[in-house]
Amino acid sequence: MPVYECRIARADGTLLQERVEAADDQAARQRLEERGDLVFSVQPLWRFSWPTVLGRRLRSTDFLVFNQELLILIRTGMPIMRILDVLMARISHPRFQAALEGIKSRVRGGASLSDAMGEYPAYFTELYVSSVRAGERSGDLTGVLERYSSYLKRVLSVRKKVLSALTYPMFLMVVGMAIVLFLLTYVMPTFIQIFQDSRTQLPTATQRLIVLVHWIQSYYLYVVGGLILAVALARWSYQTVPGRRWMDARITSLPLFGAIMGRHLMIIMSRTLATSLAGGTTLVGSLVVASDALNNRAWSRELLNIRLRVEEGQSLSAAFDQAQLLPKMSVEMISVGESSGSLTE
Repeated sequence: MPVYECRIARADGTLLQERVEAADDQAARQRLEERGDLVFSVQPLWRFSWPTVLGRRLRSTDFLVFNQELLILIRTGMPIMRILDVLMARISHPRFQAALEGIKSRVRGGASLSDAMGEYPAYFTELYVSSVRAGERSGDLTGVLERYSSYLKRVLSVRKKVLSALTYPMFLMVVGMAIVLFLLTYVMPTFIQIFQDSRTQLPTATQRLIVLVHWIQSYYLYVVGGLILAVALARWSYQTVPGRRWMDARITSLPLFGAIMGRHLMIIMSRTLATSLAGGTTLVGSLVVASDALNNRAWSRELLNIRLRVEEGQSLSAAFDQAQLLPKMSVEMISVGESSGSLTE
């Protein structure tokens, strides 16, 4: 039976992570809620299966199209049941279509649209569900969906820029490693034979290079196998809770890549907070939503710690300053936003 890692809050306010064995993520969530816990997220532990991975994943661009179609249909004044029928007829993703069928069934049973969407966290994030819930309560669902579309477009734009920034250095690294490997395995053996025929005393560095070339020629299969094994172990470790937490805590300290990833996380966090606050979610709730939106466990954990400090009465800027996640100027801007009542902007 699958095992899920759940981020929960106990009745006494204690935040913790717990592993639950259940048939699916909904069963795990239901078991914890029946116990009286507040469930923030339910994530499956690593189980590699290509059909499962390909079947569950819904691209962000596809979800953006879905949200825009939902917005247009709501503006026409069409009943929600009819809207869901139209959307299901247009969706080609089989599991997402099944999720919409389940949402329709729950809405027919009297549940709100946001509560029904919340039953399918694999497709509807906490930010999206909370935004829809805020729109239902305020009567401005179209405005909320429009803000979320703008948010998602900005996030996709940032993601595209980050990938573009990382592609060139990664290409240079791969090409550089290939050239060095070619020189060591094909070019250097020719020079080594020339050195040996000349019977001259070679410098220490050259002798060590010759030893390295001989070693690679003799054990290259072990070298390739070791590299593949190292990549596989790193990938497996990243799927475990301690391994991912350890890697996420250090990824922002890497040269070049760390700075890019740090800025990416800061942008996603800031825009998620702004969108959630603009949708009417409380500051404490928005911090939880932003924590779920980040794919870095270390930053997510720090945001939950910031949430605790805010609940204890500390200002948001002071909590961020203590966490040292943001540059000094960003913390000062948050402080100004708190003072002037324009924190969202």
